[in-house]
Amino acid sequence: MPKRRYTLNMSCGQTSIFPSTLAAMATQLHEPIYYQPYYDLEAACVDQLKRLLHTGNDVLLILGTGTYGLEAAMQSVLEPGDHVLTVNTGTFGAMQADLARIARAEPTEIVAPGGQSVTVEQIRTELRKDPRVKMAAVTYTETSRGTKNPVEAIGRMLQAEFPHIVYLVDAMSSFAAIDLCVDDWGIDVLCTTTQKALNAPQGIAIVAVSPKAWAAMAARQTPIASLCLDLTYWRGYHASMRFSQENWSVPAPGKGPQRTTRSIHGPSGSYVLAKALKASLDEIEEEGEAAVFRRHWVASRALREGVRAMGFQILAGEENAAPSATCIHVGGDKFDLWRFTHIMYEQYGIVTSGGSPTRESGSYVGFRVGTMGQSAASEYVFAFLAALEDLMPRLGYKVNCGAALPTAQAVFAAG
Repeated sequence: MPKRRYTLNMSCGQTSIFPSTLAAMATQLHEPIYYQPYYDLEAACVDQLKRLLHTGNDVLLILGTGTYGLEAAMQSVLEPGDHVLTVNTGTFGAMQADLARIARAEPTEIVAPGGQSVTVEQIRTELRKDPRVKMAAVTYTETSRGTKNPVEAIGRMLQAEFPHIVYLVDAMSSFAAIDLCVDDWGIDVLCTTTQKALNAPQGIAIVAVSPKAWAAMAARQTPIASLCLDLTYWRGYHASMRFSQENWSVPAPGKGPQRTTRSIHGPSGSYVLAKALKASLDEIEEEGEAAVFRRHWVASRALREGVRAMGFQILAGEENAAPSATCIHVGGDKFDLWRFTHIMYEQYGIVTSGGSPTRESGSYVGFRVGTMGQSAASEYVFAFLAALEDLMPRLGYKVNCGAALPTAQAVFAAG
C-alpha cells in the first residue's frame, strides 16, 4: 500500500490541532509554573474562556479529560443518597448516571430513543415527581447519536420553576461549535474539554461553576470523597495562582487566599497544554464566535444533505441535529464497520469515528463523522463525500452517483 501523504481527521475527537497551536507547543519553557509567565498565561486562558462561555462564574482548569471534569462535578456537589435527574440520549448521557452512582447518589434516568432529544416537558414532569432532586444533568450535543438537547430552554425552565436545582451541562463537543451562554441559560456547572471543536491537545478539563453550585458544596454534610477531583481544591488553587500573578512585582501584605488543607501541588506538566489552549482560543476569537458557529452549521448541513442525496439517511432530524457530529444510517440489519473504517483510513486517508454495526448496538446501522473545528470546512466535507460515494458500492450498497457533491456545494454556496 503506498504511503499516504496526509490524513483528514473527521473523527469526533481527538481532533487535529490548529497549526498555530502546534507552533505554540513547540516553543521553549523558560520558567516553571510558579513564575509570572505561567501565571499570566493561565489567567489569560481563564479570561478568554469566560468571554467565550459568556459567564462571570469561576472557570477552573483541571488536568485530565473532560470526563474528569464531569466526575469532579458529581463528586463535589453530590453526597451519598442525593437524588439526580440524568438524560440518556446516547452513550455520554448514560455515563452521567454512572458517574452519579460512583458519587453514591441515586439517579433517575430519562432515556430517549436513538436520534431523539429530551424535551423540556419530560424534564419538568420528572422533577415534579421527585422534589428531592438536587441536580439535573444534560448533555448538550450527544456525539454518539449526532443530536443536540434543548439546553437553553431547559435552563430557562429550571430558573423559573426549580431554582434550587443545580443544573449541570456536558458541553464536550458543543463548546466552540454552537452557541453557549452559561449565565443567561442558568447553567450552574458547565464541563467541557480541549480536544474537540477547540482543536487543542487532550489533557485539560474546563469546568465553570456558579455561586449556587459553590453554595451546594459548602452545605455538604459529608466531606468530598476525592482529592484530585475536588472542585473546592481547584478553586483554591486558581485563586492562589491569580493572587501570585497580581502580586508578583510588589509583595502583598499578609498571606494569599486560604487553600484547602487537603492540598496537592500545582498542575505539574500543564504548561505546554496551557500554551496550546491559549493558542486555540486565540484562533477562535480571531475568527469570531458568529463565524465559527455558522461554519459548523453550514458544514454539517452540507454533509447531511450530501449523504441524503447519495441515498442514505441521517439518524437525527434537522431540528435536533448536532453541528459537530453526524450519524449516517445506511439501512439493513448489519454493517461491516471494521471494514469501512479501515478502508476509509488506509485507502482514502480519512479518519471517521466508529458507529453502530447493528441496530441493537446503537439504534441505527452505520457510522459517525465529525465536523469539529478545522474539519467543519468544505475541503473536508467534499473529500469525505467523494470517498464515500466511491467506497460504498464496493461494500455492496447502491449509491446515487454524482448527486452528493453538487448538493453539498449548493449548501456551502447558500451558506
